[in-house]
Amino acid sequence: MLTIRPIRPSDLEKLARFFERNDTAATRRQFHPFPLTEDSARALVRGGGSDAYFVGEDGDEIAAFAMLRGWDEGFETPSFGVLVDAARRRGSLGRRMLEHALAHGRERGCRGVRLSVYESNAAAVRLYESLRFEVVSAEPVVVAGEPDVRIVMHRGI
Repeated sequence: MLTIRPIRPSDLEKLARFFERNDTAATRRQFHPFPLTEDSARALVRGGGSDAYFVGEDGDEIAAFAMLRGWDEGFETPSFGVLVDAARRRGSLGRRMLEHALAHGRERGCRGVRLSVYESNAAAVRLYESLRFEVVSAEPVVVAGEPDVRIVMHRGI
């Protein structure tokens, strides 16, 4: 049973294992806001800012990680990001993490959420479109040596 909750300092070891398990070239190509390392896990669980970080926990393991960030840098509209454990992709975890993050944003009074996704991540693009995210921009990029299109999407909440 998945439990979604805010990240906490006691998550350090589990989050570091989650990052290590998912630190693959394929994952890094799609998710790269920070390195998937123990140092990143340590910085995230330390907290102290306005950005929001969540884990989806299944039993004793982290199955997914999500964030709303940008508030610490002064942005009014936070950016959403999600990483689902490689062994659990193609299920509903990404949707559940996003819905939780949107509810959190509403509770905090924010008016919208933005995200960026690569066109090659077709499943994620379909998910975001199904949840009424609209394309703001799309620009050709090279990611990990391969051509792609970076799509920026927005949704009011």
